[in-house]
Amino acid sequence: MLALASTLLALSTPASAQDLFTAPDPSKPTRVEVGLYILDLVKIDGAAQAMSVDFVVTAQWKDPRLAGRPRKVSLDEIWDPELAVLHERKTWKKFKDIAHVDAEGNVLYRQRYWGELSVPLRLDDFPLDDHIIDVTLVATALEPVEMVVRAEVTGIAAKLSIPDWSIRMEGSHVGIWKPAETRPFGTVTLEFHAKRHVSFFLWKIVLPMALIVFMSWAVFWVDPVNVGPQISLAVTSMLTLMAYRVVIGKFLPNLPYLTRMDLFVVGGTLLVFMALIQEVATTYLAKRGNEELPRRIDRWSRWAFPLAFVGIFFAAFAL
Repeated sequence: MLALASTLLALSTPASAQDLFTAPDPSKPTRVEVGLYILDLVKIDGAAQAMSVDFVVTAQWKDPRLAGRPRKVSLDEIWDPELAVLHERKTWKKFKDIAHVDAEGNVLYRQRYWGELSVPLRLDDFPLDDHIIDVTLVATALEPVEMVVRAEVTGIAAKLSIPDWSIRMEGSHVGIWKPAETRPFGTVTLEFHAKRHVSFFLWKIVLPMALIVFMSWAVFWVDPVNVGPQISLAVTSMLTLMAYRVVIGKFLPNLPYLTRMDLFVVGGTLLVFMALIQEVATTYLAKRGNEELPRRIDRWSRWAFPLAFVGIFFAAFAL
């Protein structure tokens, strides 16, 4: 009688709680269709190698053991692919970990994430840089998972909050992530192209910097015998440039290597300093009674310094 009761109990229970925590079919990878949609992109910080993003993850798979009647079920009560955001720094989930199960055992899970992800960027071309950036989901379940992209729920919103980049979707694909000596895990990756807007840096940094450099050249039109105006103008230009560099420091990324903008700023600074040195030298020569040589040097400098500036600009932003 006891054996018969146990048999009847087993037949009346479609799957035990322990069975529901394993893959639907342990003999083959579970097919999981994953969608990744970026709702908003707020910031890309190249110096911090991070971006702030808001996105929705959709996952669907079939578990025949749950067939019978539509219902909501917590992910803690069933098997799931245990999706994780690769390269996340700090993210928050907006929805509860609840899955929707239909009468045929199809499981649908949606989750909205908000937070900061790591983004490895090389900024040598700043501010003319553009990058291919990706958001990747990885299935960390112990059982093998076959990841498939759900194209209809994968993409990027048409309007984003980020003001200083233009964003264009590149595509999506499945892949493999294999950390250290562990087994490989399936991934789904959404890639987008990010191109920085240059106009801000052109009008707010390059143009004022160029005007300060041009101001330092005014000494080449002042007669070398007029020591006071020459030295005053040269020193004022140098001090103005130093103050301006402090102001623009917050707009430039702090990096251990030089970017295009760094080359332009350093080159402009050297030109202003060389103009100061030139005027000190011509003033010294004029005071020793050799007035013609300083005048020839000034006439030569009126052409040499602008040509040097054009070369610096070309090397920084065109090469």
